[in-house]
Amino acid sequence: MSVAALNELPGAGSGVDATRRRPARWLVPAGLAMLLASGMLWLLDREHGEPLFPLRSVSLAGDFGHVSEADLRAAMAPHLNGGLLSLDVGRIRAAVEELAWVRRASVRRIWPHALAIHIEEQQPLARWGEAGLVNASGQLFTPTAMPEGLPRLAGPSQRREAVVGAYNALAPALEEYGLAIDALSVDARGAWTLKLAGGARIELGTHSLEARLGRYLGALPRLRRQAGRVPERVDLRYPNGFAIEWKATEQARKQEDNRAAQ
Repeated sequence: MSVAALNELPGAGSGVDATRRRPARWLVPAGLAMLLASGMLWLLDREHGEPLFPLRSVSLAGDFGHVSEADLRAAMAPHLNGGLLSLDVGRIRAAVEELAWVRRASVRRIWPHALAIHIEEQQPLARWGEAGLVNASGQLFTPTAMPEGLPRLAGPSQRREAVVGAYNALAPALEEYGLAIDALSVDARGAWTLKLAGGARIELGTHSLEARLGRYLGALPRLRRQAGRVPERVDLRYPNGFAIEWKATEQARKQEDNRAAQ
């Protein structure tokens, strides 16, 4: 409802404003009292021989494809001393999020004796370099074991998010033609190179990646019908076209071998 509509309601004058202001007279003292009570309970929990609210259970929820319950409990263990009131939930969350496969975690108290932890696992999009993985947002993480079958992305560290963004833009276009990215990289000069799962190497140049790839893909069905061969290298760095180096057929290889033997 807009402010103008509120002002047109009957009784929207000073009497309503006074009614709205009235709760503020007791809200501040009540808030101070709650804060004081919380502080007193915290002091008692710290100084008392036994915690007022001892921690009796920790529940874990979320995705557990790569993160084990044992890893989570080991990460939390140093921070679970004391009662529920004195636990540092921020430190517990930070300890859990240090695990390589944990993207984010939430930690909350469940009174009077429990702690609930929910984790969101990393979803790897591709490999980054030799030892890292990246998710779809470009976040880098480095687990001890690498999943198989992921595409490889590479480039200067400061271009990591740009490389992931380019992958996210180019991969769906290629999938429409039954193609998949095996590797995508950008060098220090800003030149992009794409390698398809079938082996073809595509030189994309330094700009207009989607437009250049789209021009090639638009001609691909006709090229497949006419050539009957698989491209080995495609150069898209031309302003109005592209160049293709075809992979030699088995017959062409035999002819070349025969010529070399003579």
